[in-house]
Amino acid sequence: MTWFLRWRIHSADVDLIEKLSNGWTLKSHRFLDGEKQYKLYGFEGEEADIEWSQVQRLLRLKVISTNQKFPAATFLLTNQGQALAKSGARGIGSIVKFDS
Repeated sequence: MTWFLRWRIHSADVDLIEKLSNGWTLKSHRFLDGEKQYKLYGFEGEEADIEWSQVQRLLRLKVISTNQKFPAATFLLTNQGQALAKSGARGIGSIVKFDS
C-alpha cells in the first residue's frame, strides 16, 4: 500500500508526516464564528499554518486521523502514515487500531 500512496502524496505532505512522526503536533482550531485553522506545533514553540487542502488530502488517504475534540482537535498518524515516515517512529497508530 505504501508505494500506492507515495505517488499521490506531495513533498509538503511527506515533510508534515515526518514532523508528526518525530513528535510535532497538528491541531485544528475551531472558532465560534465557524472559522477553522490548522496549525503545526514544534518542540521549541514553532508554529506553522497548514492548508485545509493538505489536511483533507491526508485524511482522504487515511494517513492521519483526528480525535474530533472541540475547540482544538489533534491529528494523529495512522499505521499507513507511520509506514510512510522514514524515521520508523511508533505512535498512537501502533496502539489504537483506528485505521484498519
